[in-house]
Amino acid sequence: MRLIESIQPDKIMVNEVVCIRCNKNAFHLQRHKTEGVAKIKCTSCMNGFFLFDSGEHWYDVYEKNPPKIKCKQCKNDEFKIFAGLQYREIGGEISWVYIGSKCTNCEKEEIEVDWKIDYSPTNDLEKILFDEELYQKKEKLVFDLLLTDEDFHKATKFLNGLDLINGNNMRKFYYHVGMKGQVYMLQWSEDEAEENLRKLIEWIDVNLKKWGKKQSFASESLLN
Repeated sequence: MRLIESIQPDKIMVNEVVCIRCNKNAFHLQRHKTEGVAKIKCTSCMNGFFLFDSGEHWYDVYEKNPPKIKCKQCKNDEFKIFAGLQYREIGGEISWVYIGSKCTNCEKEEIEVDWKIDYSPTNDLEKILFDEELYQKKEKLVFDLLLTDEDFHKATKFLNGLDLINGNNMRKFYYHVGMKGQVYMLQWSEDEAEENLRKLIEWIDVNLKKWGKKQSFASESLLN
């Protein structure tokens, strides 16, 4: 894709994305430009995939699926997708990734999103596509603590005791609770997370038998 290649000539390797399930190359695209995440769905077999490391951050960015991207020129929502990899001069690790689209109808090209990779090793990212279902299963482990009203009040009282709701002690704190079989999610600031998470896990483990869960569930799911 020339649009990506023109950013850093001779320094970016561009690959056209092909579905690893059916070998087709037309996709629906969802992405967040600011947060640097992207997800595609094959229009042939309807399997979904995260691009690069998007799956690690997608559920922090979106609680619900965002709308599909449409071509700015013809409003078509099917694209050929191109993935660009830029490597560090020293060490050969991936330093930046680019995702481009080409409308299957009018052939208009766009650079949809790009982001910096500031960790290593980065070998896994060369796979480009990561099955959406794998991350859904992982997220389900984290969010599938199903609470009754009584359980929720106990959890809230416990969290208040940790002073997590004090805005001065955290960067952000979100909780979503749907009673009687919905999901339960907690996030707090990185500097408070490890200590408070372990305390929360200890408390959950004590009460898991009452909730009909295996004792190892919280430790395995919340720490991973």
